[in-house]
Amino acid sequence: MKKQEHYTVHKWTNPHLQHLIEQEHSELETKIESTRQRVGAQLKRERTRQRVTQKQLSAITGVPQGQISRIENGREAVALDTLTKLAAGLGKQLELSFSELEEKAK
Repeated sequence: MKKQEHYTVHKWTNPHLQHLIEQEHSELETKIESTRQRVGAQLKRERTRQRVTQKQLSAITGVPQGQISRIENGREAVALDTLTKLAAGLGKQLELSFSELEEKAK
């Protein structure tokens, strides 16, 4: 058995490691949801600032109005190409940045 395969089997059969993996997964899902909410709020803020309706933005970009609504409400993960279209439809350029994760409280 290769070292990688051994680790994979071991991590799933060790209850302590399984718990840690599940905890990390849960924290990651929370971060994903938070990011989804922030992206949607930024899109909605810019769209409403420009007094553009979802229907108008849909006509400009070809992104369905219902999808724009779900993105703005944080209920749908958005692909970068779709987000780029939406930004361009509002006369904006999409910028992406990475920052350090907040430290976990121990």
